[in-house]
Amino acid sequence: MAMKLKTYSEIETELKQESILTLSAIHKKSFLDESFMSPSRWLEKQIQDYLISVFQNMCLTPFILVDVKLCLARATNQKDKDYYQKVLDKGYEYITCDSNNRQIALWKGVKEGTITLPVGTFTILKKQITIKPNTKWKDLPADARAVILPRSIPVQYVEKATRKDLALIFYRVNLGMTQNPQEMRQSWESDFAQPNRDLCKTLYPTLLASQVITQKDVNRRVVDEIVLDTAIFAFTKFDTRVNKPTRDSHYAEESSLMNVFPVVKRAWKNITIPACSPPKKLKNGKEKKVKPIVSVRSILNNIMLRIWLEQNDYKIVDGADFDTWVWTTDLDFLEPKPEDQIKFTHPSAGITYPYVSAGRRDAFYMKWNFDLFLGKLTETEGLIELVENDEQRLFTPSQKYTLWKRQNGICPETNEKIPLEEILDSNKWQGDHYPIRHTDGGPTTVENGQLICASVNAAKANQKSLVIPKAEFTVAA
Repeated sequence: MAMKLKTYSEIETELKQESILTLSAIHKKSFLDESFMSPSRWLEKQIQDYLISVFQNMCLTPFILVDVKLCLARATNQKDKDYYQKVLDKGYEYITCDSNNRQIALWKGVKEGTITLPVGTFTILKKQITIKPNTKWKDLPADARAVILPRSIPVQYVEKATRKDLALIFYRVNLGMTQNPQEMRQSWESDFAQPNRDLCKTLYPTLLASQVITQKDVNRRVVDEIVLDTAIFAFTKFDTRVNKPTRDSHYAEESSLMNVFPVVKRAWKNITIPACSPPKKLKNGKEKKVKPIVSVRSILNNIMLRIWLEQNDYKIVDGADFDTWVWTTDLDFLEPKPEDQIKFTHPSAGITYPYVSAGRRDAFYMKWNFDLFLGKLTETEGLIELVENDEQRLFTPSQKYTLWKRQNGICPETNEKIPLEEILDSNKWQGDHYPIRHTDGGPTTVENGQLICASVNAAKANQKSLVIPKAEFTVAA
């Protein structure tokens, strides 16, 4: 069979030279599509460095802007027409494909004039212009501004392209550049990308207030990747390594993560993350930063527990109490010096790390962290309960954990190993009234219980006669 060749259509563009006067105002006319562009991340020094390049006529890389009206007029697909029409209805003339940082630099440096200009003597069109310290655009003499404003910068206008083409333009222009993997993923056509972005926007203020992340982390999509990792956990638990290839694979056009996104979203929306206290003022007048109460590690553990509990038909009795318990437990694990903390030995590297180092988003670390918290949670009364709990019949999480420990993690009926993270999964393992069945008046107690395979328990439930105790199983006193 002959291989079917893929068809590629070309886009249409036009390269023009635009003056600083024109480009300094274009920022407010340009739409930032967050599916392939990030918010500006340049600091004042970077803006000043760019302005130096502008003054020296060294801006040879063109802006890439999409002419919305032309692309709408030339669009043939209804999906593309709807996209361009929405942008136009919002009042934008262009879509930024590459140049957002540069646009904002010109806006702040020239049009808005809020940035202090770079200091030095510049030769512009054979005229010397000296900029002194602390000078802003409005402080420059009118004749100096008149020399600078006509300076031209190349702009590549995209005049015919599909919405998918725009993402590809961004991706290919930045391939091999300093975009991090999550920023690159955002440009891909995936049904998971926009819901992830929308959720993260609601999380930014709280996470910034907690000082777990910085504004730079927001701009570089660090939070988006953390949420992505919790979605991968919800979908695969610890069966898959959380790395770049795994993350990339879930940014497909129809992502499997959309099946678990509702529970992931609820977990993130319901968590209460405490804000960090303001810096303490010292006697010498200086300020000492207060250490944040929470960390990415403790937040990840909280979210993973919330996801796991909902997926196993458990509910949190009181959300605030649960959050406090997670933060406190994390601090308890951190309390000893690193050399005295609980140790984790990485199975691949063979290196032993203390708890404080176990916050990395590696599948081995995450599972070890999760098991630590799950063990503590299941032996703590009053934090969680079954969604529909018949207290007289069903064993509590604490009782199941006690049974699991007493049995050394082994099912007494099948001799199978019971993983800690599965002890509350009633589809796999269930509390069995033994030696006296519940139907025969057996109490729901640790003394009259065992944690066994769910299928075996279902088979036993169908038996009509009283179960005769096995001689080899000794009920703990």
